[in-house]
Amino acid sequence: PVVEKMRVEDSKKEDKLSMPTTKKESQPNEPVKPFKTSFEKWIESSLLDPQAKEDRGSTINLGREGLKNASQVKKFLLSPAGKDVIAELGAQMALQRNINLQNQQDRMEHELFKRRLMAALFLWYLSKKSHAAEKVKEIIREYNEKAIKNAEKASKPSQQSTSSTSQADKEIQKMLDEYEQAIKRAQENIKKGEELEKKLDKLERQGKDLEDKYKTYEENLEGFEKLLTDSEELSLSEINEKMEAFSKD
Repeated sequence: PVVEKMRVEDSKKEDKLSMPTTKKESQPNEPVKPFKTSFEKWIESSLLDPQAKEDRGSTINLGREGLKNASQVKKFLLSPAGKDVIAELGAQMALQRNINLQNQQDRMEHELFKRRLMAALFLWYLSKKSHAAEKVKEIIREYNEKAIKNAEKASKPSQQSTSSTSQADKEIQKMLDEYEQAIKRAQENIKKGEELEKKLDKLERQGKDLEDKYKTYEENLEGFEKLLTDSEELSLSEINEKMEAFSKD
């Protein structure tokens, strides 16, 4: 009997020693809980709240019944979860307004850049055109002065009349060449001015497209805000129809 008693006590001690390891081995790794939105937390709290089971009119059981009428929608929006949803919608609308302001600022910067570019190109075109015109006048004036001098020399008899005539012809030809070059430069400047005008037209078209996109974006934002305001008095099916129509637009 003594031996058996000792065996029983030893077996109990072994059981006690083995119990913690058994518990540690039996504990599985807890899975990482997914992030829950305020809307999901509100649904879970409604389902697990015993008061909600006893009095189904006190809260809206979204998991089973959903939002069936405007009063339920209003009740949900006044609940803590509904206030969180409204806050999230407000944050989204604030973000959209910031994007709207950024787009407006980009449009203003584009318009300012376009006006500065137009002014710079116009001044450049005027300066080049004026420079070419002055150059042509200068060449014509020099040509007239030299022609008058040559005519005066030709009226006086001289032994070197042949050589003087040859030199005058060379000078006249040189002036004509310079005159033609000045005309070519003026034509090139005019061509550059036409190319710049085309670039300006392209910039104006891009600015018009940007204004159209900004106008469309503004209209969509106003429609979305009006949809949120009108949804407080609508049923769930009417809200879905409004959302589908808004997304199609």
